[in-house]
Amino acid sequence: MVSKSTKERIENEDEVELGPSDPVVPLEQTHSNDHIINSWSKRQLYQFLFEEKIYPDVDEELNTIKKQVIEIYEFKKQQGTLDKKYI
Repeated sequence: MVSKSTKERIENEDEVELGPSDPVVPLEQTHSNDHIINSWSKRQLYQFLFEEKIYPDVDEELNTIKKQVIEIYEFKKQQGTLDKKYI
């Protein structure tokens, strides 16, 4: 059980944006069929997002999910934090 003061403090805190303010991958590039993500199955896309603690809606469009995955994939690749199993 959370105390009332803790609950009030949490409610008053500002949300922190964890992602980049600008997309890492230009939108026109996310539609290109030559990106490795476009060869992944729906299951692989969801698994990648789950490992990143991102839980998309089941009925979310596949293209939207692919854009999210490509953006995270490219960001992690640039930072050098992409898991070796995805390279």
